[in-house]
Amino acid sequence: MIFQMMKKNKEKKPYHKATYIFAVLLFVLAAVAFVHWMIRPRPAHLGVAVVLLFCGWRVYRQSPLEVYEKDPKKADKSVRGYMLGLLPLLWMVVVFLSPLELAFPTHMPWEYKWEVKAMKETAPDRYYYFPDEIPKGAKSIVWKQYPGYLQGKAFKYLMFCAGDAYIQAELEKYEDDVVPAVYDAENKAWDVSVYPLHQEIAPERLDKVEIYLLYRAENPEEYPAAYGLMVDREKGIICYFYE
Repeated sequence: MIFQMMKKNKEKKPYHKATYIFAVLLFVLAAVAFVHWMIRPRPAHLGVAVVLLFCGWRVYRQSPLEVYEKDPKKADKSVRGYMLGLLPLLWMVVVFLSPLELAFPTHMPWEYKWEVKAMKETAPDRYYYFPDEIPKGAKSIVWKQYPGYLQGKAFKYLMFCAGDAYIQAELEKYEDDVVPAVYDAENKAWDVSVYPLHQEIAPERLDKVEIYLLYRAENPEEYPAAYGLMVDREKGIICYFYE
């Protein structure tokens, strides 16, 4: 009896060709979406992969011919429903999961090259000081993007450890455009609010940091508020920030 059941399970079921192809296509797209999520880990990307996998499985369940022989209209209607509802469903997943990027701001270093290219194409006057690529010898790389949400301001910054020669060369590029920032030693604070300063730098090292503003808003409510470079020469840290 056991051997008969094993033999029965091994027997290939005949499939409705079009439905089977659609199911396989959804599985392939789900695999591509999972790879995309591994390269660019975002909640919305994972959601798209899960939805494609779920829809592929449901369509696959409708693909055996015996399903059509039992109730072909119901099977056809079910598959058409997935075909017509797939794009709106994916759109809803992206819309509702995208705000979760606020909780996952860290981007991978290998994403930086094409992301900064897109940034410079969109607003070249605002991101011109960001390097086109992260130098090969860079260490302790931090690349974060906090998207603006519900009228909140957006933050972007790239921080890494580099040699003195690299830091000095970068500062010399923009020395004519620098807007002074002042450190208040009595209150232990800078006269400009720079987001990565409070995120990445320990409070006891604030006086060791140098801020080189390339833009500073006159009105604190103005957007963008400030952007430029931040340097900790003792630790060899350079940070390109935009907020």
